[in-house]
Amino acid sequence: MPDHNTLRIIFNSAAEYLKMSTYNFVKALIISIPLFAG
Repeated sequence: MPDHNTLRIIFNSAAEYLKMSTYNFVKALIISIPLFAG
């Protein structure tokens, strides 16, 4: 069983990754809306 700090680091990394990928997904969606609408 990993200690508390290791778990926290892993959790923070996963949260950062999810936040970035969500941000990139939303950004791509916003960029592509005019293409579909136009």
